[in-house]
Amino acid sequence: MSKSTTTSVLVVKTVAQGLRVCKQLKGRIAELDARVRKSATWVGDDKPAFDFDELLAERVEVVASLVTLKERIAKANAATTLTLPGGEVATLHGAVLRYEETKGLKALYEQLPTQVAASRTDERRQVEYDEEACRPVAKVAKTVTHVALTERGRAEKVEELKKLLADLDALIQDTNHTTVLPT
Repeated sequence: MSKSTTTSVLVVKTVAQGLRVCKQLKGRIAELDARVRKSATWVGDDKPAFDFDELLAERVEVVASLVTLKERIAKANAATTLTLPGGEVATLHGAVLRYEETKGLKALYEQLPTQVAASRTDERRQVEYDEEACRPVAKVAKTVTHVALTERGRAEKVEELKKLLADLDALIQDTNHTTVLPT
């Protein structure tokens, strides 16, 4: 894989292609790691199917190719600007960061406790023993629960964030397919 890995990394032209090749290289590294672990020990003359030193040497080359490609992608992401939904100009890297943070915000909203109305009163009957009256007395305990966000409000916010995520994703994908990697 040594020469072909290096060559394939150099011929990658766009960010989208680079991301696909990064995924392939990470998969190759995982395969090599598994083989290295299996080749690290053996019993007697029963040598492993793959040579330990050759596997490690190939792994070093694949990691070097991955690092080179990631560096090219990072440079392209930092140098490429685009206009985000809402009109703000950001780098491609900034758009990816905003996408990730918006995903986190959406997940937060989805987990927030809500109720139909902004506040709710619950009544609970309790029986307590009245020492002076020498008998049990029923009392009503009221609890008022308030929420910062109603179910409708949460649903609307989650839908708003889903749309923003879809818009950001489309923008990022389109830009990835047209952004040329530096050599």
